[in-house]
Amino acid sequence: MKKTITLLLAGAFVAGTAVAGETMGYEEIDANGDGLISPDEAQSSQTLSSAWERADANADGVVDQSEFSALEALEPAAQE
Repeated sequence: MKKTITLLLAGAFVAGTAVAGETMGYEEIDANGDGLISPDEAQSSQTLSSAWERADANADGVVDQSEFSALEALEPAAQE
């Protein structure tokens, strides 16, 4: 079971992230590498910036990896 979870997480990481057809990964959008996407960093992704309020689910002013993944899950058909 632990191996399966590890493989799933590794696969998700390697596959990167794509929101609404964009191929920019979370790490690429997080330009300063602090593990959070700020509104300024989100401007590099048209889709993320236009869905900012929905993406920032806890309204703390930044999008973390789990919020970004949740946004992807809402739009699976739009991913490349």
